[in-house]
Amino acid sequence: MCLAFPIVVLAGITTYHLIMSRIQVNEVMIRTEGYDPRDLLSGHYLRFRIKYKSKELSNRRWHVSCSKKPFICLETDENDRVINDYAVAKKRDCRITMRRHCDRTPLDRFYVPEEYANILDKGLRESQDTWVRLSIARNGEPYVKNFYIDGIEWDKYAWKIKSHGGIYNKRTTTSSTAAKPKKRRGSR
Repeated sequence: MCLAFPIVVLAGITTYHLIMSRIQVNEVMIRTEGYDPRDLLSGHYLRFRIKYKSKELSNRRWHVSCSKKPFICLETDENDRVINDYAVAKKRDCRITMRRHCDRTPLDRFYVPEEYANILDKGLRESQDTWVRLSIARNGEPYVKNFYIDGIEWDKYAWKIKSHGGIYNKRTTTSSTAAKPKKRRGSR
């Protein structure tokens, strides 16, 4: 009985933190691009770069201003796609804030199984419509949650390519519901 009490308390605290971390998370979709085709696939990771809209963030020397403005403010549309981004000094300056990593860029890779690596590597290089879904914790820490090529989740995209013998026609294939624009109420 005495041993059960600490276990129950620990389970309760763990459950509380898990629930709070799920409740206090923002999810956004942000456009990406592949880079350095010779090193696009490193191990089983798709290598990509986030395509920021602001010149300050898209500049290769963006780390220079990082100490003065350590956060990125993200403005989204009704489908959670980022439509504007800019550096800010304080986290409270906007609704969705992502922490900048001045010394490194953790948002540059996405793990994929080896069997899909070549298909996704080619899709990332050839597509003009690649997105990453980020989960941004309350402290501003971003985590890569999913990757999209031509508006389709990476695993569904790879399966369609494999099932069509390596040929994929974007116009004849339906995309996933997560990437489709949602209809607004009252619109036709």
